[in-house]
Amino acid sequence: MASHLLGSGITAILCLGVLLLVSGAAAQLSISPASDTAVLQGSPVTIRCHYDQPSVTVIVMQLNGGIIQSLNPPDGSVLTRSSGTTALMISSFSSNHSGQYQCHYASFSSDLLSDTVTMEVAVAPQIERSLPQVMLVNVTQPWHVTCSSSGVPAPDWELVRVGAKDQIVARESPGRSLTFTKAVSESSDSQDYECRARNLAGSDSISFSLLVQTPAKVTSSVVASITPVPINTQFSLSCEATGTPQPRLEWLLNNSTVIPATGGRVRVARTNLTNSRLRSTLTVDRVAEGDAGDYVCRASNLLGQESAVRTVVVQVPPGQPRMVGVISLRQASAILQWKEPVEDGFSAIRVYFVTLEKFATTRAAQVYQVNGSHFQLPLSGLDANSEYNAVVAAENSVGAGTGTPGFRFTTLPVAPPAPSGVQALVVGPTSITIAWTISLSWLPSQASLRYFSISVQDQVIATNISASTRSYDVAGLEKATLYTMSVRSHNWALASSATAAVTQVTTLGTIPSPPVLEYAVGVASSAIRLLWREPVDNGGLPRQTYMLTWMANTKTVGASAVSHTVGNLLPNRNYTFTLVAVNSLGASGSVQINAQTLANRDIILSCKKCFIALLHSTL
Repeated sequence: MASHLLGSGITAILCLGVLLLVSGAAAQLSISPASDTAVLQGSPVTIRCHYDQPSVTVIVMQLNGGIIQSLNPPDGSVLTRSSGTTALMISSFSSNHSGQYQCHYASFSSDLLSDTVTMEVAVAPQIERSLPQVMLVNVTQPWHVTCSSSGVPAPDWELVRVGAKDQIVARESPGRSLTFTKAVSESSDSQDYECRARNLAGSDSISFSLLVQTPAKVTSSVVASITPVPINTQFSLSCEATGTPQPRLEWLLNNSTVIPATGGRVRVARTNLTNSRLRSTLTVDRVAEGDAGDYVCRASNLLGQESAVRTVVVQVPPGQPRMVGVISLRQASAILQWKEPVEDGFSAIRVYFVTLEKFATTRAAQVYQVNGSHFQLPLSGLDANSEYNAVVAAENSVGAGTGTPGFRFTTLPVAPPAPSGVQALVVGPTSITIAWTISLSWLPSQASLRYFSISVQDQVIATNISASTRSYDVAGLEKATLYTMSVRSHNWALASSATAAVTQVTTLGTIPSPPVLEYAVGVASSAIRLLWREPVDNGGLPRQTYMLTWMANTKTVGASAVSHTVGNLLPNRNYTFTLVAVNSLGASGSVQINAQTLANRDIILSCKKCFIALLHSTL
């Protein structure tokens, strides 16, 4: 019931409005302000209801459901009426005036017209003090911050990086909170920040600091001298690292910690450059042969570690060349290649010696010389499908080093013949059995057959199929799908050309699996609504329809539908529904579900008649 009853004299006004007939275009009723509004405490405000038929003055204004009377308006306000307009003028807006304002016009000869607006007292935002003063974030983790605030209207937000010149990191349109997430990628994100909220009534802010923790990282490692270190001389290595918290630096030689020696022969000096940066310098006097090796500078903190390696060698003849191998291998040729030794004795390599010999032959080994700046040797005149052994040695100004262990390689054989007569023997929904033949009447010793491979849609799906096999089951295929397949023959190094492709081979389709009924529920005394999910398996074919059956009724539902409302049912009655999915091959298995319609209930009067009845009760 309205909180303010209509005063004396209103009966005559309402009766006049009821008797008026409006002709011509449809009448419009509006309220201003046109949208929900927040108002500063103590500000003057006017709220107007306007009806575009000037001859009509019967407009009822309500506040929070109560009719505003011209003789007794809310405190500090005046209600006035003029041609087609009712206005409430508030001299000093306060919480007593906050709420929902509604304009009404209605008669027995026209529809109910109304318009509504909400007016509230503006309140300055107040941010919740829930953020820590210091936020610790690992550089590998996202930075997430949420600031929440009260206030009317909802405030605008800014996340600001505070400094000599503030930098706006994020903005949010009016809302109750600001949420910001950013992947922290560098320690420069470590700054002071503020969440700031502002509306027409005022502003608020909250400050916090972000500290980005970074793993230890070696930023530089400087060798004072990278030339050979003569015995009984001195060398120094310097290493710098960063990280938050500040990392620990240590030196290792061949995986053992370097411990400064008594008497000062091995010294380690550490210097703190900043809170997150450190330098360490290792110095070795009176170098001995045992000082040669890999020196590792290792930086570590709670978030990780990183190392840098430097190699110190005492001058010696070069070591063995590395990674000997062949490329461009053919039946009668190959290119032998290698990499320079890890240790060249700190003397430029002048020449490489390559010794090549063929197994199972009486021919003498051949020796080749290659310039020290080259790392390949083209070989020609080789025999097909034959095994060779190569040894590579390096020589510098000190002398020749030890040769590599023998590297064995075999020249290529002749490619085997290609399979033929490929056909599909058995075709199923998810598998196809293919068969082929191959002619081995001409197969020289250099072209041995080892296995077959199968390709589907130009992708190899099976290898190492026995050379005696002539068929293969290709499984795991999609239903009702066209596939192209081919077969190749292989020896240990080469493959044949592809067979003629098997085209237009399509797997079989099947009927769909049953749909999944989620629920059925009565939504009226004569209607039940059903919801389901589509079948897990459509059988590889487009789904055409769903068939819904209840009692003696059947309803065809479109293939894209996932719900249906069944009407014309009896009230307060239980029904059993059966649902199947249908494609071109037939219907799926069925699923059933029970549901009950609602009981009869009184018909609610239309909103128009209810309002007119309410007006009559006040007369």
